[in-house]
Amino acid sequence: MAADAVAVLIPTLRSTWGFCEQADCACFQIFGMDVLLDEDCKPWLLELNSSPSMKIDQTRPWLEDRDIEFPRCTCCDFPVPHIHERCVCDSVVKGQALGCALELVRSHVLGEDTSPSLALGDPFSVYRELDLETHPFLEKMRPVEALWSRCCKGRGLHAASTMTSVQLRDELGAHWRRLFGQHLPAGKDLKLFAGAFRSCRYARGGTFAFSGPIDADRAQFRWLDLAELMLQLGA
Repeated sequence: MAADAVAVLIPTLRSTWGFCEQADCACFQIFGMDVLLDEDCKPWLLELNSSPSMKIDQTRPWLEDRDIEFPRCTCCDFPVPHIHERCVCDSVVKGQALGCALELVRSHVLGEDTSPSLALGDPFSVYRELDLETHPFLEKMRPVEALWSRCCKGRGLHAASTMTSVQLRDELGAHWRRLFGQHLPAGKDLKLFAGAFRSCRYARGGTFAFSGPIDADRAQFRWLDLAELMLQLGA
């Protein structure tokens, strides 16, 4: 399940950042997977959270017989008088998840072997590297990624947002011939794709960084649009 979820994310991240910028990226991200177990203990993925909460506190009703020494809180977090306290379960699980992730990043950046921590455990036991080299979805999407990444002198097809329809078709056609050894089919589908691509301008403007926040939804739409176009054209 985790491999399938990450396999779907990888082409989107590549199409968003571009292959040239990928080598300079020294970031990591923790995803949260909400899973439901049925009566046969079979897991079902409900959703994938890109920014799961790392808080370790919890809110519970204030009980007179056990919380008399603690002040009652009446904030809007809970409908009745309550108490805020540290959640032991969250402390253990989230502390290990974040702590071991940071240990793996430190080992990767510094090139040093990481030793198991008495408090956190062995990061390589907590985390397992996913083998995605032969994942069927990524194998099927490789031609799409190759076509996307080769356009615009290696900057990725997202850099073609200012091209005219004719320029976009010429750019796709040149790399199509190199990849598939045949001419790019011309027709209504390609014209619709060029029009949709140009109408959805790739946005990287913002106020908090030089390049600004990335509009991932639009990048994802256009990458999937290219994949759909290639399937329609029989690539």
